Amino acid sequence: MWVQPCSFSCKRFLILLFLCCGLVPAFAGHIAGGELSYSFGGITNGSYQYAVTLKLYRLCNADKAFNNSVVVAIFNKSDNSRVSNHTVARTKTETISLTNPNPCITNPPAVCYQVAYYRNWVTRF
Repeated sequence: MWVQPCSFSCKRFLILLFLCCGLVPAFAGHIAGGELSYSFGGITNGSYQYAVTLKLYRLCNADKAFNNSVVVAIFNKSDNSRVSNHTVARTKTETISLTNPNPCITNPPAVCYQVAYYRNWVTRF
């Protein structure tokens, strides 16, 4: 099967289309990092209590808000099977920034992050 090559005007149109696509600015509002921790809270009626805390970090100029809640899954270490899911609500949000940079750094960058804290108690039998 023979495919006819693109004409001169078709080539100009494709080149113009590719150039225009490169002029659209790109923005990202994704998570920059996070920490997941848990602490043993004790045993109540034969059930183990754990305080689960998740901290998510993102840049201050992100245009998307943090979710009101996240799902934290618990897995079985021996076979990596999922044991349970737990919805954890956001408890607070704060902004942290670098206010006193090292004086050895010339033209220090502006560092600003928003941190969302998600915390809940998880019970395991």
